Amino acid sequence: MKQFRPIWIIIYTITALILGWSIFFLIGAVNYQPAAPKKGVLHQYDFETEATGLVLSRYQELLEGGLFFEKPPAPPVT
Repeated sequence: MKQFRPIWIIIYTITALILGWSIFFLIGAVNYQPAAPKKGVLHQYDFETEATGLVLSRYQELLEGGLFFEKPPAPPVT
């Protein structure tokens, strides 16, 4: 008569449980449908007001073709 080996029954049971658990979550992941987000309030923008302009005098040399890292010429010594 063949000897009964309960360790293999435990191993097969644990393997079957893990396989069943993973298949259950795989089916849930395949059929997942996220909920639609709630609609937010549209941004209110006033087209009547003027935007404040940036002062570009600091970058005037750069706009005229000067290099950014050049130092301005030193004032003449009198």
